[in-house]
Amino acid sequence: MTKFLTLLSGFALCVGGASVAGATPDKPINASMVGSGTGCFTQGANGVELFDPACSTFATVKLDREGNIQHYIYHDSAQLQDGQTAPDSAVVTPVSYVVFGLSCVGNSRITPTGAYTSNQVCTPL
Repeated sequence: MTKFLTLLSGFALCVGGASVAGATPDKPINASMVGSGTGCFTQGANGVELFDPACSTFATVKLDREGNIQHYIYHDSAQLQDGQTAPDSAVVTPVSYVVFGLSCVGNSRITPTGAYTSNQVCTPL
């Protein structure tokens, strides 16, 4: 959920900034917005959650004409950090939560090499 809040805050700033700067004439006001960046939280097989500053993130958000979120999609790719344990075999953990009136589902994956990925799709309740 920490990832969601961080990226959604960034998109909120982008949306607010876009409305001040004006919309591009050839792009509808409710077109999907795409963002990418670095830095995310990872959780090792031992349950320890740490920040990976080199993590690559990618997200899209689509609004309706009234500015309500229609969907939010998030992906990340990271490496476990010192103090986090990699599993003996790949582990996929389901993710499910509700935030800001959105229902979010997805999963996280950890491999024995310490590779960590996660994805989430959030839609209105």
